[in-house]
Amino acid sequence: MRRIIIQYVGDDATAVPLPHGNSHTAQPFVRTCLSVLATVRCQVDSAAPNVIYKKVVAAAGVEAELQPVAVPHNWKQVQNVVQVSDRDNGCHMMLCTT
Repeated sequence: MRRIIIQYVGDDATAVPLPHGNSHTAQPFVRTCLSVLATVRCQVDSAAPNVIYKKVVAAAGVEAELQPVAVPHNWKQVQNVVQVSDRDNGCHMMLCTT
């Protein structure tokens, strides 16, 4: 059996993190918590996506600055959740406890 050892030589301090996928910004990708998306899904029938986004961000308070996964990225993400819920014909209500 043959074994191969590979050694990378270089300065890891010069390595720069690259953007995720097809992103045009330098910020790393951070996935939103599923619990946040479930919260948004439960509010789909109550208001427009931009209003839901403002409510969720306001409810998170300071935590949103410390943990970006605790809020939706923007109102477009909330709009996408609304569209998926509409496509599923209201099945989102089964996930809500309120």
